[in-house]
Amino acid sequence: MNFYKSAKTLEDDLIKGIINLLNEIKGNNTLILKIIEDFINKTPKHLEDLASLVKTNDKKGLHDKLHLIKVRYGYLGLHDVMNEIEAWEGKLQGADATENEQLLDRFVSLNNDIIACLLSLDINSICDEVNSTGNSVLIVDDDEVNTLILKQMLQAAGHTVYHTTNGYEATQLVREKLYNVIFIDIHMPFFSGVEAIKRIRAVDANQFIVAISASRDEAEIDQCLKEGANKFLAKPIRSELLDAVLFDSLSM
Repeated sequence: MNFYKSAKTLEDDLIKGIINLLNEIKGNNTLILKIIEDFINKTPKHLEDLASLVKTNDKKGLHDKLHLIKVRYGYLGLHDVMNEIEAWEGKLQGADATENEQLLDRFVSLNNDIIACLLSLDINSICDEVNSTGNSVLIVDDDEVNTLILKQMLQAAGHTVYHTTNGYEATQLVREKLYNVIFIDIHMPFFSGVEAIKRIRAVDANQFIVAISASRDEAEIDQCLKEGANKFLAKPIRSELLDAVLFDSLSM
């Protein structure tokens, strides 16, 4: 693989990107397919144009074309690739023809890998699964405002949301019902989120647990992960990070 460590890593990033984009455009399968078709059909031509611009050392033309290509990677959620293109843009003024040719070869190879991966995916099935299947989610948080915001974000993405305000009740609920994901605030009454994570993990070794907090205390975060949290998200929770966590929970 070029740039990505493995084909699986690239595939995971593409699926996450498609899911995130699908959520942003409210489940419009047709538009998703159009964006992917556009990428497959047009990026090879854009890279051919880049090759011509590299030969003539047209740095302004290179900058403009790189910007156009960068946006298409962004639509697919390939932000690491976007960052690499931005780094290339930053080097343009000082780069010689040989360096630009090497960078171009790298991106041609990468683009071929991306197209091959997109062609191997069943995009319709991915879209249908996201549109028809939501997670069953439990929020464990005593902060009303934070709970309302997270609940709205989850419900807008089609998930069924349950809520309790303390860790003791959460451990009882886990015994009664299966949840795809549990979001647990670290600081709560009765006993802490860390203790709740420990007790829930004892009930269900496979439960996907996300610790949440406004705190950035690394020791506290490490303790949550040590006791069994799969992920940690800092408040306020960003939608793209929430989407990534939900994707990870589905893959378990």
